[in-house]
Amino acid sequence: MKVGERKKVGYRDFPINDNGVSVKKALKLIENSDHYEKLYDCFKISGIEDEFIPVTGANSLVNDVLAIDSKFTKFDVATKLKNVRCEKILDKKSAIIEISNIEDEDILKITESDLIAGTTKYSVKSEFLDLFSADKFLNYCHDNEYDDIIQTNLKSLDKKNSENDYQKQFRFLIDKDNNYFVRAITSVSRYKDYNIKFSVFVALISIHQIMKSQKEEYMVRYYTCSESDIRIVFTRMNYKKLMKGLEVGFELELVNDEIKRDAVKFNGLFSLNFGKEDNLIIKPNLNAKMASFSHQVGVDKVVGILQNLAEAINEFVNTIHKDAEYIKKAQSPQDLKNYLFDKVKKSKQKEFREKYRKQVQAFIQKENVNTIFQLLDLMNKVDLMIDDSDIKAKDFWRHKLYEILVESKKPNA
Repeated sequence: MKVGERKKVGYRDFPINDNGVSVKKALKLIENSDHYEKLYDCFKISGIEDEFIPVTGANSLVNDVLAIDSKFTKFDVATKLKNVRCEKILDKKSAIIEISNIEDEDILKITESDLIAGTTKYSVKSEFLDLFSADKFLNYCHDNEYDDIIQTNLKSLDKKNSENDYQKQFRFLIDKDNNYFVRAITSVSRYKDYNIKFSVFVALISIHQIMKSQKEEYMVRYYTCSESDIRIVFTRMNYKKLMKGLEVGFELELVNDEIKRDAVKFNGLFSLNFGKEDNLIIKPNLNAKMASFSHQVGVDKVVGILQNLAEAINEFVNTIHKDAEYIKKAQSPQDLKNYLFDKVKKSKQKEFREKYRKQVQAFIQKENVNTIFQLLDLMNKVDLMIDDSDIKAKDFWRHKLYEILVESKKPNA
């Protein structure tokens, strides 16, 4: 598996016997975590350790997260910037960063050297060079093949940086072929490692507690993950009939991006179920966070935040049930299709505009829509066009659907 490669799994892919996961197996997600004891105590795991979490698809989810994690060695190097240099710029998105004078014994056991170099992934190149406000300038030089200017400037930065005691933490990956990658730059003292395995564990335990207290059922609808980020949608198996052939349901979305400094987020979504297995997810708010915690807060606070998740879900469900009533007041499906086309045409969200707008416009334009169900089917087909890894574009699209189906019908819209 390569760095950045994604695994996508939907509920149709789960083995027929995947009806959940044991708490003991879920604990494997945090067995090597610095936060194990704290989580065990705060979640009172001793009282539920022999229980089973009956969330369909949870066993596959845990297996995949553990399998992907096992394919890479991950470690953090905390160092002064005087020990860090940009050895070479490869292209606009990547460079080779070299770190010297490593003293941490645990890291030396892994690297067998006090000098390591890694290829930057994700946004690390620009983050590092922007510490010196140099990224745009050096990209310009690269585009124009001014290699001599690049090398001269990198050498000058090394010289000027030789006494820089400012510290940063560099997050490294090593793949099975012993290739080194730098995947993030974080704070040395304030950043806590709330990684993918941590977030999946707290999600499963929190949902298990909600299922027991609220007498609700949940399943994993789908998940998509790489070695550095994950998005999971859990579906509550309790739907409200809106009209013949159309039901509204609740979806809980977990998003955790290890390569950013953003919070771990639990978002509220709602789904429109039409046809036999057709399901359209829409997002009431681009910031539809039901619970979130940053990588700076302590485990006690994380658990405290998640203890309020059940109440937040109940409030959200009441709201979406009211919102969904506006869908029944829909005007002509053809008019709504035209409204959707106009929204796409005028879209300004960068990822959606650059990667999907033209394709989506062409698709909407050629589709015939005479019923609300045909409109929902069109919207669902577009949703499938947008890759799950393009989180901002996906969220933008799903919020536009809410604006068209619900918000446009509200009296104050």
